[in-house]
Amino acid sequence: MTLTNAVIFISLALLVWFSYYPIKYLIYLLRLKPHREIASSFWQDEFMQTIGAVKKLALNQQKEIAGKVFSKMYVYEFISQTNDSNMKYQTLVSIAEKAKEERHDALARGANDYNDPDWATAAIIESWAVAKAGAFNGKLSHLVADSIEKQLNEFLDAHAVRHS
Repeated sequence: MTLTNAVIFISLALLVWFSYYPIKYLIYLLRLKPHREIASSFWQDEFMQTIGAVKKLALNQQKEIAGKVFSKMYVYEFISQTNDSNMKYQTLVSIAEKAKEERHDALARGANDYNDPDWATAAIIESWAVAKAGAFNGKLSHLVADSIEKQLNEFLDAHAVRHS
């Protein structure tokens, strides 16, 4: 083996070493955060961004959003009084799908950020319903679903949106 061939061989070996192991390490790090946690983080972040923007809207818009959100939550609360787990889950899925449609409709009407009340309402409902449904079937963290519901209830309470 000549010196030139040795240098080329060592260079290639180092190139492979330094390109393979960082990728392997990255894959290892990604495995430390399972898909469930990544998905849970997404919905929690989405909720936090939306509720944060809503809290900056005019008070009358906040109250309107709170009322619409509560009406969707109330449907689930009514259904959840039954012992039918499948019905509870399907209700959440239905609420999430309807909210997604409403969010897309708001975009079609020109909504372009979190400050649009129709889009924000749908996004809040979708985040809540997906988090609850995901926790229900084990695909999302119960801690995230509970956190979203707690913060959402605080928002509703702040606007006196509750039935007696």
